[in-house]
Amino acid sequence: MKKAVLILSFALVFLFTPRPVSAQTFDAAKAFSDYQYQLTVYQQDYSGFQEAKTFYLGNPTLQLKEVARQKTIKMLKGRDNLMSVYLTALRMQILETKGFDDSRKNAIFGKIDSEVDWYKNHINVYLDSDQLVDLFNKSDESRSRYETNTLPIIDESLFDIGQSQEIGLRVSHQEIYSDLKNFINEQVASGKLRIDPFNRWFNDIEAVSELLKKNESEGTAKIQTIYSHNYGIEAAYDDAVGILTSSIIPITQLNNYLTEMLASIQNQMK
Repeated sequence: MKKAVLILSFALVFLFTPRPVSAQTFDAAKAFSDYQYQLTVYQQDYSGFQEAKTFYLGNPTLQLKEVARQKTIKMLKGRDNLMSVYLTALRMQILETKGFDDSRKNAIFGKIDSEVDWYKNHINVYLDSDQLVDLFNKSDESRSRYETNTLPIIDESLFDIGQSQEIGLRVSHQEIYSDLKNFINEQVASGKLRIDPFNRWFNDIEAVSELLKKNESEGTAKIQTIYSHNYGIEAAYDDAVGILTSSIIPITQLNNYLTEMLASIQNQMK
């Protein structure tokens, strides 16, 4: 689990854009800051656990065993806390994206919230009186939860962040296109603009928008296959991200088309 958490921390750097946060505001930036802090704390606790473990194995005294036991409790509690904070950071990022409606957001929020609750509750199963064997057994519960439940939800959340951002871009471009198209039609009707070449450009722009919608639909369907036992989680995630990535060129193309259309309007109306 440690390896996966550390890898995901690097992925998040590119998904979150830090900005000033007031002490009273809890938003995506604050949630990510909390995650970074808890990751640092966990890394320190894990190093302390490894050090105590090494000392005990090299000199298995009762005193060193007790130190290792205490360090293990601290590390395992910190790991569960890190997961809940990380999942909360993903939730806040999705909340602030513009492309998903409430229905899409609530669908993934329900999955995230169940995992946050699980890890928060699981912290309490580690008791100060637990022997090392008990701690390792309880640690396996957390590991199993991560591999079977949490990891697919993390993958879907990361995908959703990117897809919601892409949908937001498409929708904003479509709004601009709609305004430009209405303006062009009005100016053509009044004799101030020629419909040529706009009549052909409309078709090209709308074709790109339809391609983006198609990619969004296919990506949404593909990411859900991570929950199917007949499809590998990693393969499903990679395929879904591949579909999402394929929208980068069309989004750029759509932006260029609108820029070109605006320039043509300005040139005709000089």
